[in-house]
Amino acid sequence: MKRYIKIITLLFAVASVGYTIQAKAGDEGHGGTITFTKPASSVVFDHKTHIDMGFDCDSCHEKLFEYKRSAEDKADFNMASMYAGKYCGGCHNGNTAFASNTKCGSCHNNVKAKIVFAKPVKAVIFDHKAHIEMVGDDCASCHDSVFPSDKKSEAQADFTMDSLYKGKYCGKCHDGSMAFASNTKCATCHIGVKGYNRMFKTEKAAHKGH
Repeated sequence: MKRYIKIITLLFAVASVGYTIQAKAGDEGHGGTITFTKPASSVVFDHKTHIDMGFDCDSCHEKLFEYKRSAEDKADFNMASMYAGKYCGGCHNGNTAFASNTKCGSCHNNVKAKIVFAKPVKAVIFDHKAHIEMVGDDCASCHDSVFPSDKKSEAQADFTMDSLYKGKYCGKCHDGSMAFASNTKCATCHIGVKGYNRMFKTEKAAHKGH
């Protein structure tokens, strides 16, 4: 009987140690890295970076972010809310941390990515990297005054060349003064169906090679 009790006690002790090690491993991760896909894709939040700066879990939970629910499920999880002091904007207000409308590349991993529009015509390309190299990392010059950061422009009914000629969207800068006019150098942005197919065929081939 005593031997039986010793075995049970030993097994319990081993299980407890295993649980403690597992818990510590989880604690060290501090929630890990979260990649949000809504409303904008490839937005990264790194728990460890914030913990290393001296913040603890109570700094954000439950006041700014719920533990058991992803923020991207909320209808108001967008840049406008952050500018108003909600979510990340609770700290990223220009005082506690850099403001939400600055240093966009710190969180938005795709800040230098290419966007390919398939509407209203297929296909038009916008190169973030090329524009950043020309005007600097000033995302606020376009977002949200010219392009909404939380939705695709091609989903807007007035995302047309006529709107561009009137100074909306790309036409805000491509007016012939700040940058070449929207009705000139068309092939710079319009890559057409062949260009679209060629671009995505190349990307698929690159992925298969990895």
